[in-house]
Amino acid sequence: MKKVILNKCYGLFRVSPRGYSLYAEKIGKTLYYYRGNHNAENALTYTKESLNEFIKDEPTLLYFYSFVDLGDKIIRSSFDNKREGCLILDEKHRFDPVLIEVIEELGDEASSIFSKLQIVEIPEDVIEDYMIDDYDGFEMLHKRVIEY
Repeated sequence: MKKVILNKCYGLFRVSPRGYSLYAEKIGKTLYYYRGNHNAENALTYTKESLNEFIKDEPTLLYFYSFVDLGDKIIRSSFDNKREGCLILDEKHRFDPVLIEVIEELGDEASSIFSKLQIVEIPEDVIEDYMIDDYDGFEMLHKRVIEY
């Protein structure tokens, strides 16, 4: 059986800060956490925070995770060229065995405030016969029906 990750609530396919942390640990990399805010001049600034700060007050809009320590503060314009170190766990990772392990270990704690990530199993020999459909982020797995 092939495991696949689906989001089973209205919202987005998003992994929690704790899920990102465990993912980075499993692949042997250090992860840095950045939260964005607009400063007094209305410039977008990202500030490095600890994992505990991210868990306590999970960011909802302006944030990113990086394998590269970009310093304590980043002004958006200086950040634009440094995205190559970012970790983005999204729909493209739904078959990722490491992310599947993370969700199996953390359960509901692997999901962000916008998601409810669950693992579903599909017979390996017919995986191409299935498709993922979503309604406002709530994902469903369907067997393809071919009409002749």
